[in-house]
Amino acid sequence: MSFVIDPAPTFRLTGRLDVEKIAASCASNPRAARMVDVLLARATKWSSQETVSNPGELAEWWHVCWERISDVAFAHAYRPDPVLEGWLRGEVLRICALSPDEWVGPSFRAKTRPTIAYLETAHVGLAVAIALELCPEIFSPAERQTIEEAVITKGLEPSRRWLEAQDRLPVRGAEPGRELNNWYMVLLDGYAAMALAVGSDQDIVTLPDRFKKTATLYQRDSYPESLQYWGYATLHLTHLYELMSAAGLPGTDPGLLVPAARSLPWVAHSVMFSTKEGLWGEGKHLTLLNFGDSAMTGRPPADSLLCMAHHLEDPQAAGLARWLFEQGYADLELAPTDLASFGFFNQISWISLSHLADAADAVSPVAAGLPEVQSFAEGTVIARDNWTDTRTVVAVRNGHDKLPTASHRQRDQGSFIAGHGGEVFFTDPGHCCYRLRAYQDAKDSSAHSTWSFSDPASGQTMHQKQSLGIDALGLRRAPETVENVFPGPASVFGADIADAYGKPVTRAQRTWVTWLPHVAVIVDDIETARPMVVNSQFVLNNRDNKLRTNRATDTRLVFRRGDAAVKFFQLSGETDGLASAAPVETELSALHDVYDPHPNAPGQGKEGSGHVHTFSTATAGTRHRAVYIIIMDHDSQIQNWHAYAQADGSIELGLPDHTKVLLPLTRLLKETPAKSGK
Repeated sequence: MSFVIDPAPTFRLTGRLDVEKIAASCASNPRAARMVDVLLARATKWSSQETVSNPGELAEWWHVCWERISDVAFAHAYRPDPVLEGWLRGEVLRICALSPDEWVGPSFRAKTRPTIAYLETAHVGLAVAIALELCPEIFSPAERQTIEEAVITKGLEPSRRWLEAQDRLPVRGAEPGRELNNWYMVLLDGYAAMALAVGSDQDIVTLPDRFKKTATLYQRDSYPESLQYWGYATLHLTHLYELMSAAGLPGTDPGLLVPAARSLPWVAHSVMFSTKEGLWGEGKHLTLLNFGDSAMTGRPPADSLLCMAHHLEDPQAAGLARWLFEQGYADLELAPTDLASFGFFNQISWISLSHLADAADAVSPVAAGLPEVQSFAEGTVIARDNWTDTRTVVAVRNGHDKLPTASHRQRDQGSFIAGHGGEVFFTDPGHCCYRLRAYQDAKDSSAHSTWSFSDPASGQTMHQKQSLGIDALGLRRAPETVENVFPGPASVFGADIADAYGKPVTRAQRTWVTWLPHVAVIVDDIETARPMVVNSQFVLNNRDNKLRTNRATDTRLVFRRGDAAVKFFQLSGETDGLASAAPVETELSALHDVYDPHPNAPGQGKEGSGHVHTFSTATAGTRHRAVYIIIMDHDSQIQNWHAYAQADGSIELGLPDHTKVLLPLTRLLKETPAKSGK
C-alpha cells in the first residue's frame, strides 16, 4: 500500500499546545502551576520506564497508553527534553510496529479477519494521534509515513468497520446487547482522532452526523447505564468535541455538550461525601453512589468537567461542572493512576489544564438551586439532609423512564444505598472485572437490598429479571414534602416495581418516608397471585472490615462504622393480616470498590466484604406488609434513639432529647403512586 504524506501537514486535532498561555496562567494561578508540576512529574515517571506499562505492573499497556503517552507528549511540547523525546518517539514507533491483533486488544478480544476495533483500539489510536499532534517535529517524514500506515490499517479501518456495523443497528434495539452504548462514543472518539491525524476526508465527513447520534444515549436529566459509564462516555464525547471544534467541522458548537451536561445535577447528587479516606493509601477520595456497574471510589473526568465549565453557555451548568471539578480534584496526585479513564479513576490531563483559565467560577448545588431530594429519569431518587455539610444520603432504585440503553445495569430495583457521617452503611455490590464469576453474583438481585420470593409449592426461589429498558418500569410516587410530621419537613416517595419480577408477583411496592439526617422509614407492600414467602435482604458495607454489628433481638440490629452508627429495626411484619416475622438471618457476600479491568486486582471484593441480613416472612401468603426503620446518628447518641410500632399502624419515635414524635403512616401512605416516565 502506498501513502502520500504531506511534508508540511496541517494539524487538525486539538491545535498546537498554547505554551505561552499556560505559562502565563501558572504565573498568576497557583492551581495551574500545581497542575503543570503534576503533569511533568508523571511524564518523568512514565519516561523512566522501558515501555508505557512496567513488566511488574498489573495494568496492561492498552489500558494506560493514551494517558501516559499524552502526559509525555504534553511535557515535551511544554518543556522540550531529549529524554522525553526519545522515549515518546520510541514508544510510538514500537506500538505502530505491533501486529494488527495487538491493536485489537488483550486475549479476551476476538481476533477476526479482517480485524474489528474494540475499546483498546480506540485508546491506542488516541495515544498515537495525540503524539503526532503535540510533537510532530520528533518524527522524520519516513517515520511519519510508517506511523500513518499503522494508524490507517490497524486502527482507522477496523474502527470504520465497527462503526458501520453499529450504524446499521436501531438507536435502541429490542434485544439486550443490540443497542448503542458508551462503546459508540469511545470508538467514535478514537476513530475521529485517527481520521484527523492522517487527514482521511472520507472518515472526517461522517463525524458531525455520528456525533449527533450520541445525544440519543443521554436522558433528559441523567445517563441510563451508570454513573461511572456516564464518566467514560462523556470523557470521550467531550474529547470528540475538542477534536471537531479544533478541526472547524461544520455544526460544532457548545450545544453538542448540552445532552451530557443535563446530567450534571445527577452527578452532583451522586457524590455522597466530598472527602473520604479510601482503600488506596493516603489522600481523600470521593464516595460515590455506585448503582449498576459503578465504583464506590472514583471521580468524574476532569477533562469533561473543565471542558463544560469553559464552553457551556448556561452559567449555572458551567459553574456546577467547575464545582464538581473542585470537589474531585482538590488532591491532584490521588492514586491509583494506573486505572485512569479505562478504570474510571480519572486523572487530570493537559486538556484539563488548557481549559482552566477560561473555566467558569464554581456554582455550588445550593447556588444552582438543586433540591435536597430529587428523582431522575434513569431511576434513582436521591435524598440528602443538606448540601453544605452533608451528614446523610439515602438513594433508592425506584423504577425508571424508558432507557435509551440498558447496558451495565443490575437487577437492583427497590434496592438502596444509605450513608451517614461520612460512612456508607447500606450499600451496593458495585463494579468488578467482567471475567470474574463474582460479576454475575454482583448483578443478581440476591446481592442487593431488595426482595426474593420463595414458592413453597415448587421449592423454587424467584429473583428479579434483567430490565431491557425498552419500556418504563414502575408505578412511581414522585418525592413530595410533608410538613407537621417531624420537627421539620419530611419527604415521601416510592414505587411499585412488580414488573421487575413478573407473575405471580402483582404488587411490589416500597415506600419511603425520610426525615434527614436521622430517620428513614421503609414500608413494603407485597401481593402475589399464589402464596409465597417474601425474603427481604439488606446489604451492609464491610469493604474495609470495619463494620461492627450488634444483634439486639431477632428483628433489631445496630451497626457501627467509625464514629457513626445505625439502628435498623423491623418494626412489624404481617402476612394475610397476621403477624409473620421470622428471625433475621445473615450471610456474607462480596462487594467491590474501584473497577479494574483485570482479575485478581485490589478493587475486586473479597468474600465477607458484604453482610446480607435477610428478613423472611414466617409463613407463605398472598398479602404482605413489613415496616422497617433506619435511625442514624453519632455512635455516642445512637443508644438514645427508640422506635416502636403502635397498634394503629403509626410509629412512636423517642428522640435523644427525650421528646416523642408520632409518625402517622396511614396518612402518608394513603395515596396510590401514579404512572410516570413513559
